[in-house]
Amino acid sequence: MPLAIIRFVAKRLFSNRALVSSTAIGLLVTVTLATSVPLYAEGISGLLLQRELRKPIPQAQPSSSIFIRHKETDATNPTPAGDYLAYDHFFRSLIPEAVGLPTTQLISYLSTGRRPMLDLSPPADGDLSAPPRRFGFAFLYSINELFDNVIITEGRRPTAETSEFLGPAGARMPLFEAAVTSNALDKLGLLVGDVVGMQFPDPATGDPAPVAVRIVARVLPKDSESNYWPYPVRAAFDEGGIYIARSAYLGPLLDYAPAAFSEATWYADFDIDAIRATNYRRITGGLVTIRINANAVWEGTRLENSPEPIFFDFEQKLFFLTLLLLILSAPIVALTLYYIILTSGMVVDRQRNEIAILKSRGVGTLQIVGIYVLEGLLIGGIATAAGPFLGSLLAQVIGKTFTFLVFTNRDPLPIDITTQHFVWSGAAATLAIVATLLPAIGAARHSIVTYKQEVSRSTDRPWFQRFFVDVIVVVAAAYGYFTLRQRDQLVTVGEGGDLFSDPLLVIIPIMFMFAITLLFLRFFPWMVAGLALLGNRFLGVSMHLGLRQIAREPRQFTRLIFLLVLTLAIGSFSASMAATMDRNFDDRVYHSVGSQADFLEIGDYDEETQEWSFLPVERHLEVPQILRVARLWENEDTGFRRPGEALRVGVKTYGVDPLDFAQTVWWRDDFSPWPLNSLMNQLALDEQALIASREKFQGELNLSLGDPLRIDFGTPQTLEFFIAGWTDLFPTHYPEDGPFVIVNLDYVERSLGQTPWTVLAHTDPDVHALELRQTLLLKRFKPLDARDARAEIAAARDDATRVGIFGILSIGFLIAAVLTIMGFLMYSYMSFRRRMQQLGILRAMGLSVRQLVGIYAFENGFLILLGVVLGTALGVLTGNLFIPFLQLSVDQFGDTPPFVIITAWADVLKIYILFGAVVAVAFPVSAWLLSKIRINEAVKFGEEQG
Repeated sequence: MPLAIIRFVAKRLFSNRALVSSTAIGLLVTVTLATSVPLYAEGISGLLLQRELRKPIPQAQPSSSIFIRHKETDATNPTPAGDYLAYDHFFRSLIPEAVGLPTTQLISYLSTGRRPMLDLSPPADGDLSAPPRRFGFAFLYSINELFDNVIITEGRRPTAETSEFLGPAGARMPLFEAAVTSNALDKLGLLVGDVVGMQFPDPATGDPAPVAVRIVARVLPKDSESNYWPYPVRAAFDEGGIYIARSAYLGPLLDYAPAAFSEATWYADFDIDAIRATNYRRITGGLVTIRINANAVWEGTRLENSPEPIFFDFEQKLFFLTLLLLILSAPIVALTLYYIILTSGMVVDRQRNEIAILKSRGVGTLQIVGIYVLEGLLIGGIATAAGPFLGSLLAQVIGKTFTFLVFTNRDPLPIDITTQHFVWSGAAATLAIVATLLPAIGAARHSIVTYKQEVSRSTDRPWFQRFFVDVIVVVAAAYGYFTLRQRDQLVTVGEGGDLFSDPLLVIIPIMFMFAITLLFLRFFPWMVAGLALLGNRFLGVSMHLGLRQIAREPRQFTRLIFLLVLTLAIGSFSASMAATMDRNFDDRVYHSVGSQADFLEIGDYDEETQEWSFLPVERHLEVPQILRVARLWENEDTGFRRPGEALRVGVKTYGVDPLDFAQTVWWRDDFSPWPLNSLMNQLALDEQALIASREKFQGELNLSLGDPLRIDFGTPQTLEFFIAGWTDLFPTHYPEDGPFVIVNLDYVERSLGQTPWTVLAHTDPDVHALELRQTLLLKRFKPLDARDARAEIAAARDDATRVGIFGILSIGFLIAAVLTIMGFLMYSYMSFRRRMQQLGILRAMGLSVRQLVGIYAFENGFLILLGVVLGTALGVLTGNLFIPFLQLSVDQFGDTPPFVIITAWADVLKIYILFGAVVAVAFPVSAWLLSKIRINEAVKFGEEQG
């Protein structure tokens, strides 16, 4: 029996394979999109985690390492060598087992602690009873794999053998062979072959127990910055570190001087590429195990350094990134589910007669629904199995997003598919299967009689209009808009930080477009009926019949209109949002830097003459990658007094070289009512000309062009100027800095002398400004710092949240567009089959094939044109209303320069071309099908279809 049911379900699927395939694609898209979000979040977060772990830090140990240290606290009861060996075995086994990652380093380190050094050479005065002279401080240490990481430049490798040494006053002590770094020997004034001593207190008596060390090797680290070293070479080993063999340390040294045991350290580093978003929790758990066990196993031992804090921070970021992207992908998933309902409805409509016959023969509603459940489970099972693999491919595409519908080449994300992703896939498939069942449940309730009654009432309004759901959604969207307007939300972004702090700033605009589209569907039948009424006398037969058909059965067309309008609106809004945010973020960075790059020049200062001197700024052009330069000088201590007034008003003064500055600075036309070249010409024509901030000088002080202005520079020295132009904004200046003026820098320097300035520059885009700074240093310039605007922008565009948001918006739009196109093609096909009888009758009444094609072309063309126009207009309107709430801030100055809203008409044109190409293919096919209609077959087929 089960086999027969499966065979029956398979036969039904095969008989409707075209429509079922469309539904299956929608289901697969839903599963793929749902699984791609966590896969992308995990992949990009894992990639950023690896970068964070590789980032240079001040301490010797890299971020990916763990550092366990034991310090002896009771000098009277030092740890015996045997106990240490047990602890050493425990920790060397625990570390790789608990962390579960391949180790690149596993270092065991022992140290005596820093002690005074003794001069064991015979005294010059021959007094053997005198205590040995002390000089400098040193420590004995032992570390594994040392000679794999150093070069012996003099002498030989020390052995573990010891001998007896006769020191001053006849004191006998053990003699150990040692190796010392070259820098340490030079600092201590020692040579290979020298013998030095150290003293350790006897735990029992407290008397000093001296030991002797013969230096047999001078060594040089192969790489002092290598992750091998548990401590910085220069700060530790070059400051008195004396290496002896491990067996000598744990044997003769501790036997003779037990108090020499002072520190034991275990240091491990791991393969960063093995750290993924899928295993970081297990790694974190292992680190917690090590931290808890360290002191419990050996008192005085603790985990001092590990990537545990980085992992906790990573977990938070991963959670919020996944949540944000899931919220942003929800509208696209909803649109996909709507498409599934739409295509499933087409399948069910085609099977209505079959369902009605089954009902009339005693088949229950649950049994009919069960058939569709089996069909859904069969398709959903395939989608569940394939979803995570397709989702990983989609996640890689999202990771390569540069901006909306623009992709670039980036490193592939480290993605691992786990059982958890199949759970995501199964949940999404279940949701999609439920969507496929909704039309089936509605159809399964009808017998032949009730089905015919339902068909006769096809002009009734849909449920969401009868219960005013569309009006409620519009009210909710309007409330969201006014809430955002009252909040006047500024989304604050670090220079590579999170892009959105509130996903509602994207969700509410999409909700607004959804609401307006639903509301339009309420008025759509009336609009078409009105057009049909107006066109009675003016339109041809094809257009008139087309409008009459749309007005008579609006519910057959509203589903397609809804999908088309919403897709175009989301696409237009997303394109405008991406273009606006890209432009305004770029503007903020360029405003902060002032040009493509800047260099803060400090020059040379003569203490005697108290004067600054600089190389000519033109010499920067000797560096081939520097294409253009201009000086920008600023002084915050300047002020002015209005004629006849004693009150001093503070003002920030900028000095420029007018001609060079006009060619180099970044400028926007809305900064000033005058063009930049006109402003700079005023400064160049008269050195006493001054450009003033309009709000302060014209608005508050009521000054006019040509009015004189005397500016003091924080000294008794004052200069005379007159106002020659106005500006509202100036690159690198923020309103929070107060009023400002711009003057000719040469005029200021002739009177006051030179002081440090900033050099604005146009540079080769392939060379970072920091690299150019190094080149300038070689040419005797003194650039204290450098910034590269393009590099800062590029770094921000790699931000995980930004990439994910634009990736979801891009992929979401492409998915919606593809599904809308497929929906349109399916609608055309089903409309053709459903109206075969009607078309046959029209053909029999005398309408030509050309007129039939005209009807069909007008209907589809009218719907597509209406959807494109309304969708574009809605997307642009939504952008103008909501994009201002998405203002970005690279620092505390959130609204400088002013936010400029951009409508991305180029991207909208791409959308038009995409839909136009589909229409260009679909219409000829439809025309060909219409030309093949035979009247008798069409009428017979229409009767069979119901």
